[in-house]
Amino acid sequence: MRRRGGAILLLAVLLAACDPVAAKPSAPSAESALALMFQNRYAAATSQLQDLIKAHPQDAKDHAAYALVLNYQTKQKAALDEAKKAQTIAPHDGFVLTILTRVEDWNDDIQSAARDGAAAVKAAPKSTLAHVFYAEALADVGQYADAQTHLAKGADLAKKGSDYDKAEVERNWANYYRDKKDYPQALAHLKLAAGAQPKWVERLLELARFSIARQDLTGATQFLERAATLSPDDAGLREQLGEVALFAQDYDVAKSAYQAALQLQPRSALDLKLLGDIAVAKDKDPTTAIRDERAAIAAEPTDQEAGAYLVAVLRYLNKDETAAAKAAMETVAPSGVGAAPAATYVDLDKAAVDRQALALATVNRYRRLAGLGPVTSSTVIHQSGLAHAFYTFFNGALASIRDLGIHKEEASGQGYIGDNVLTRAQHFGYPQRSMAEVITHRTDPAAAVSDWIDSVYHRFPLLRADLLELGYGDAYLGPMTVQVMDMSYRET
Repeated sequence: MRRRGGAILLLAVLLAACDPVAAKPSAPSAESALALMFQNRYAAATSQLQDLIKAHPQDAKDHAAYALVLNYQTKQKAALDEAKKAQTIAPHDGFVLTILTRVEDWNDDIQSAARDGAAAVKAAPKSTLAHVFYAEALADVGQYADAQTHLAKGADLAKKGSDYDKAEVERNWANYYRDKKDYPQALAHLKLAAGAQPKWVERLLELARFSIARQDLTGATQFLERAATLSPDDAGLREQLGEVALFAQDYDVAKSAYQAALQLQPRSALDLKLLGDIAVAKDKDPTTAIRDERAAIAAEPTDQEAGAYLVAVLRYLNKDETAAAKAAMETVAPSGVGAAPAATYVDLDKAAVDRQALALATVNRYRRLAGLGPVTSSTVIHQSGLAHAFYTFFNGALASIRDLGIHKEEASGQGYIGDNVLTRAQHFGYPQRSMAEVITHRTDPAAAVSDWIDSVYHRFPLLRADLLELGYGDAYLGPMTVQVMDMSYRET
């Protein structure tokens, strides 16, 4: 499953079972580009592969190698597009099928990954990576015995293979044990993978991600600090480091990572807007946050995430509703527009209400399927849900914000509205009623509601017959997302 990794592939071995492709000069090449990736020079690897593809658009190997690099940059859709281009050019190529297997798996299309993994092993039976990428897909679909067989075969082949081959054997044993919920074994194999490739930052990032998932933030911080010493002047890699650090609540590493990325690309809206949030969560400095968010919007005039965060800082931290309302109406241009005249600015407050309407429609669709009547939305509860969504961003460095603590607010927290869902709604004028709250982290309102419906404990509050009305609020900033739905019930 998609948990990242990386690869300098033994292309000579793989290509022995591939369709013929056009010969090219020995350097630069797909191999040299992947070597750059292993040196943590992702931008250089990307640039080299883009040049190769431009010069030789029908070379399947270059497209596949580029797909692999994109995969490790967590650009999953782009990676899948490149992998499919390679497959179109050389549909029976072992290297192409091997990379396609990995990319499909990390795009959560595990059935296709299992199908194409079988084809990859058939086309390249002597390839370590074909076997272990196939094993990854097999484990993810629950075929553990077959996964073991191919992992063992891959391990045997890797004895004469590259460091990457050896590392991927261990990494995919880790995936196998993680799927079986044997977390100590999974961690042990991830450490072996890092030992096989000690200078590749991706191995440490994967250990950090695993530690975050297991709630071991101390361990995650240790891996991140080691990763930071390996990260060169590569903006994309620095951003990956910053992203993992944010989820580990290591705001010191996150700040230094995004600052380093910004030095390499001074007009990066992503780096600027995340540094704005870090200024609040780490340094309690809304003034710097406002400056950074405005700079992000200047760099990308259509950035609604930066605009919404700016409005939230003005509204909830500075308590300046006049400035917040003005920023909501006169800051962000519509998509496809550069410097917009005032009449065409996006109304950010209306956009938030529109997202609530989508969430409500999705809830009512599920209620209809359950034989229940529709409910309505509340503009008052919307305000409290939206305020709490941004509270979780403003206070992201607090240990208390994790797990069930995300439903609570502390009086000393930045943007504090109320201790719980009821007091927050009452703050905005809602009457005292029985209430409940659900929170998740998805990409949009519909996905959030689907996630709640798929969870037994979160489904019940949405599908109660006595549900009266609801309010929805969300916040998005680069890799960080949060969706909040608060519900009130009829009094009996």
